[in-house]
Parts: sequence; C-alpha cells; structure tokens
Amino acid sequence: MYYLSILLGMPISYYLSHHRLSLWHRRGRSRSSLSPVDWAAGLLKQCTYLEPYTVTSDETLLRDIGTLNRTRPVVIWGYASSLHQLARFAGQRSIPLHRPRFIISSVEMLYPAMREAIAQAFGCPVYDNYGATEVGRVAAECTRGRLHVFTFNNHIEVLDPAGRPAAPGEEGRLVITPVHNRAMPLLRYDIGDLARVSKDDCPCGSPLPVLGKITGRVIERFVTADGRTVYGGYFIAMFYEHEWISEVQVLQQDVDLITIYYRKMPGCVIPSQAMAQIDDAVREVMGASCRIEWLEVDAVPRTPIGKHLHARSLVWEERQRRDM
Repeated sequence: MYYLSILLGMPISYYLSHHRLSLWHRRGRSRSSLSPVDWAAGLLKQCTYLEPYTVTSDETLLRDIGTLNRTRPVVIWGYASSLHQLARFAGQRSIPLHRPRFIISSVEMLYPAMREAIAQAFGCPVYDNYGATEVGRVAAECTRGRLHVFTFNNHIEVLDPAGRPAAPGEEGRLVITPVHNRAMPLLRYDIGDLARVSKDDCPCGSPLPVLGKITGRVIERFVTADGRTVYGGYFIAMFYEHEWISEVQVLQQDVDLITIYYRKMPGCVIPSQAMAQIDDAVREVMGASCRIEWLEVDAVPRTPIGKHLHARSLVWEERQRRDM
C-alpha cells in the first residue's frame, strides 16, 4: 500500500504517522515479505482491519461505520464491492461518514457507478488498484486517473489472440512476469484479465509507464447459443439504477440458462416489473430462448478469499479449460 500512497502524493512521514483502515481479509505475513516502510507502519499499529462482507447484516455495517468514524482514518483501502455496499447502506440511512483523504479500491472490478457512489458517500476521491495474489501489486491510478505499472514489482505485456504484442489502444490478454519471486519464477503468467495498451503518456509526471483500462477478467465473457460472446460488464450495468438490490451475481450455468443471485436491500420493496425488465435486457443479448432464474440469498457466492465476482460464466470457464 505504501507505493500507492507515494503515487498519490503521501510522503513517508505522513504514511507512518496517520491512521489507515483496511476493509480486507487480514492474513499473517512474515516480516521478510514486507517492505521496511510497511513493517514500520505495522509496528506503529497505524492500521485497523475490518473483514470484507462475505456475510453481512445491518448490525455488521453499523458496527463498521462506528469503527470507521471513531478511528478517522486518513486512507481507506478495501474490496470494491464491500466499499460500495458500505457507501450505499450509509447513504440510504443518511448516516454521516468520516471523510478520508482518499480511498483505494482493489480486488474486484470498480465499475463507474460503484466509484461514483463511494466517492459521494465519503466525499473524497476513489482510486483503483490492480493486483493479484500470485504477483502482488501490478498497477494503480494516480491523481489524474491513469493506471501506472509498478515496474519494480512486475513486467507486464498485453498480447493479441495470436500471442503478439497488442497495438496501442488494442485490447488483449494481460501476461505478467513478477521480478521478486524467490521460490518459483513465473514467466509470462496469463492472469486471466483483459487490458488495453495506453496510447498516451500521463500528465501527472510519474516516470512509471501507463497501462490502459483493465476491461475485465476473461471469465467475464458470456457465451450465447449461436457462439457469440457478451462482456460481463453489460449484465452489471443493468443493476445500477435498482436501489432495491444490495448485492448481485449473474452466473451463466449453460448457454441457455442464467441464474441471478441477489440480496434485497433491507426495507425495500421490489418494484413491479423490475425483474421482468432485467429479464428482457438479458434476452436481448443472450437470445430469446435463454432461461433466467432468480434466487434470493443471504449473501451472494464468494471466492475462497471473499472476492465478489459480479458476473461469471461457467460455460466460458469450461471452454478455457478445454483449450489449455
């Protein structure tokens, strides 16, 4: 996190002397795996950890808001979906939130509507951070909103379908070579994400190269019965204006079957025809024969580390396994 703070204009002394809050799974890390600055920050106990919302309730959210307002962190770092859920909960109940200097979102796709809701609730800028467990920090946004690559951690390439370097502005598969792995080198690791090569330099003045927009994980492609593919972000956008939904995951079970797991916002009534309108939007791209089932759950499915995949296609995943 220290490197992101430097990119956003926070000097070492400020980083060490001010409190931070992480909406993040806390795991044990050996001292040798930490940078000296992060080790010192841990020693000074300048960070409060809150668990991401694998299972949530009004009591959990109210408790975490109380902790946040009491500790008054200068920076908040967290899962995109958990930050978004906390922001929406506070906004709908008119609960004031402490205003940090900035918020760093990570782990999941930060969609525009999510960024806007978080920024409005907390009254501060929201910056996206990109990384993975296998390779660590890869890139993060600067104050100009450009995604800078941490070349001191990883060497990255964007490849076209033929495995050649993608042209500027062209979308391709992101492959990463970490430069600090001591146990097992990873060479041109295909992380399963799509990105674009930037066409322009960044006016912020950072010497770190700029990566174009991360456009989503490869598994966020839905396969239609006639063989077309649909970007998973299309399905997420359908729910932006539906305040009655707290959490959602759109899962493609088969080419003609989509399951929508959803958690209703407490106290909200499902508007008449709301589900039918979403069904129509799904069939518009997936085909008229696509079956859609809605399942209300206490918490939408998460990955083992608590990541919320908003859109997932089992059909695409199986295709990827066959092609390996």
